[in-house]
Amino acid sequence: MAKKKKQSAKGGPDKSWMLTFSDMMTLLLTFFVLLFSMASTDSEKLNQALEAIQNELTALDLGILGGQGFMTGGRENPSLKTRPDEVRTAMDDIKRLVSTENLEDDVEVTRTERGLKVSVATDLLFDPASAVVKTELHPLLRKISVLATRLAKTVRVEGNTDRTPFAASKYDSNLELSAYRAMNVLQVILEERAFTPHGACVGAFGEYNPVYSEERTDEERRANRRVDVFIADPPDAESFWYALMQSYLDNANEVR
Repeated sequence: MAKKKKQSAKGGPDKSWMLTFSDMMTLLLTFFVLLFSMASTDSEKLNQALEAIQNELTALDLGILGGQGFMTGGRENPSLKTRPDEVRTAMDDIKRLVSTENLEDDVEVTRTERGLKVSVATDLLFDPASAVVKTELHPLLRKISVLATRLAKTVRVEGNTDRTPFAASKYDSNLELSAYRAMNVLQVILEERAFTPHGACVGAFGEYNPVYSEERTDEERRANRRVDVFIADPPDAESFWYALMQSYLDNANEVR
């Protein structure tokens, strides 16, 4: 005897499977819309989207990284902007350390929308075409991390190079070289155990995030070869990626 189709409470066929099916179709639609938007995005449209995201985040009281405080675990965490004295003290301490080591020409300490930034010339940290951090620079990186962790617990290390290719390098591109340099610097910082891996990440830009786009002099090329260490408040995901994307757009507009 053939089995009867499962009936719903009202006597009709059970259509609960449509809920899962509709969720799947919505996700697929979102995925392909995302792919299309990535393939056809221009700076003006992206800026408009970011502005809309910023407005929504403000309405939700999440704030932008380096801006207003945001809610985490039901309590408000003070951001760097709401702690100017602590930021100033951390910057002064790191600058004092840099001055003591006579490294003012190699290390720059600034405050940005993404947090406190420590830029270190790669000529100081690495041999040419190498991603191995010089042993004698390990103590400096660890001291900086100890001073910085008093301010915040999130650290991001970004590698940057100039446009000069290394013919004798074991790395396939400047982008790969910058990635390994960033990872190795972060590894040295984490050895101090001031930051935890849960609050750490790396970024690699190769020659695509220059301070000087023309690189007309040796000084400009040297400025482009750097490792940037960002110390920031523990961010919510939306505000972190907003600030990262906004920083990239600002830099791209300056290069043009």
